[in-house]
Amino acid sequence: MRSIYRLIYKSTSTEPIDVRMVKSIEERSTDSNSRLEVTGILVASQSEFLQVLEGRIEAVNQVYSKIIHDTHHIDVTLLSYSLVEERAFEDWSMKCVTIGLSGKWIDQNLQHKYGETDAGFTIPQDGQRAFALLYDVRSFLKGAF
Repeated sequence: MRSIYRLIYKSTSTEPIDVRMVKSIEERSTDSNSRLEVTGILVASQSEFLQVLEGRIEAVNQVYSKIIHDTHHIDVTLLSYSLVEERAFEDWSMKCVTIGLSGKWIDQNLQHKYGETDAGFTIPQDGQRAFALLYDVRSFLKGAF
C-alpha cells in the first residue's frame, strides 16, 4: 500500500475570481492531477483559494510547487501537511467549487458556519478548520450535507 499525504493550503488570487476562472483551473488541473494520481478539491471565494491535495508525497509536492510558482497566486500559506490513512477526496482528480459567488444554499450555509467578510466568504486560517470546510463541501457534493 502506498503512503498517502494530504496537503492543505490557502492563497490569494492576483485577479478577481469568477466562475469562469475556476472552471478553467478545474479543466487544466484535472488531467495533470489524474496522471499524477493526485486527488482533491479547490474552493474559491471572491479573492482567495483553499485547496486540498492528496497523493504520493512526490506527486503532492510537484503539484504544490507549481502552485507556489503560479503567478495567479500570492500569499500561498501551507495550513496542513500530513500522512493520512486514506484519501477523503478520492472521487476527484480536481473538483473546483465557488463559494459566496452563486447565492446557493451551500454558500449561505458555509458563510454562516465559517464566516463572511465585506469582501465575501472567509477562508479559515487553521488547518483543522480548513479541512472541516473542505469536508463539508465534499459532503455537499456527495449529497450528504
